[in-house]
Amino acid sequence: SNTRRIKKSIYFNINSFKFLTDEDVERLMEINLISDYLEERTSEIKKEKESLEHNDKIVNGRQLTNIGVFRYYAQKYIENDPDIDKSGTRMVRQLDITPQGLPLEVYCFANDSKWERFEQIQADIFDHLLVASKEFELQVMQVSVKV
Repeated sequence: SNTRRIKKSIYFNINSFKFLTDEDVERLMEINLISDYLEERTSEIKKEKESLEHNDKIVNGRQLTNIGVFRYYAQKYIENDPDIDKSGTRMVRQLDITPQGLPLEVYCFANDSKWERFEQIQADIFDHLLVASKEFELQVMQVSVKV
């Protein structure tokens, strides 16, 4: 086949994980790939909270988190990337937490197996996701580890 597997992780500092406030959600709504998702999830969560005791406490009930919404964003990003093979597995998943942080693994197939082009496709994805993670107030760990 003319595809080549991308299987690479970004490690995040778990101390940068947080529940999203209404202000955070409003700001992130401007990101096209996730606006529908955020709208849907916030209305589900609001409905659910109506029946909860102490529903003013953010920790009660299900919540949106910056890492969870970023994972969804990264998934949508690779699904919409024209350089990624649509017939192969396209997945962004959490791996087991390590002393270096929480790895978020991107697993997909570049639709070009030529080495130079493949490296370019992979780098473009990770350049984008590394910088985009700042919009979600996530801190990337600068330690590189082979798992």
